Amino acid sequence: QILYSTKALQSNLSSLQQNVESLKLDMRLSLKTYNTNKKLYNIGGISKEKLDLSQIVYEQKRAKYLSNLDQIEAKRFELQSQQSLLKSKEQLKTYYTIYAPIDGVVEKVIANIGDLTSVNKPLITLISKEQELTFSFASELIKQGQEIYIDSEKIGEVSFISPSTQNYLKVANIKLDK
Repeated sequence: QILYSTKALQSNLSSLQQNVESLKLDMRLSLKTYNTNKKLYNIGGISKEKLDLSQIVYEQKRAKYLSNLDQIEAKRFELQSQQSLLKSKEQLKTYYTIYAPIDGVVEKVIANIGDLTSVNKPLITLISKEQELTFSFASELIKQGQEIYIDSEKIGEVSFISPSTQNYLKVANIKLDK
């Protein structure tokens, strides 16, 4: 909605800027007519009423021109305000965007759009596409990339061995095939 408002303001501003050029030319022409009429009046070529009328026409066109300039300035400020608001909304969008901690498939939706939730309450449950198994071991025989078998069936391979220990045991992850 703010984006549409910004575009509408840009269009309106463009239209006013085109209009101001036309008003400027019209005002200059009426000033020229007024100055010509002043010279004619001074030599007795036209009546005072005709001179006054040309002065009024010039002043009206000048007022309209200046009013249009003021409208352009006001629209510029309004456009800047809308652009700032749009920028702040874009920044908030990144703040309010929620990312899943893992790749996976949504199993269950717990909270819907607009629902209030508390901190640390899950919004959805995910099923991971890639499954891993973590285990502790004491042997030096287990190496990264080693294939793991159960009942002579390969179930995966060691994908990571932690350099630190837990309770004096090393920790490794097995990336499961299925």
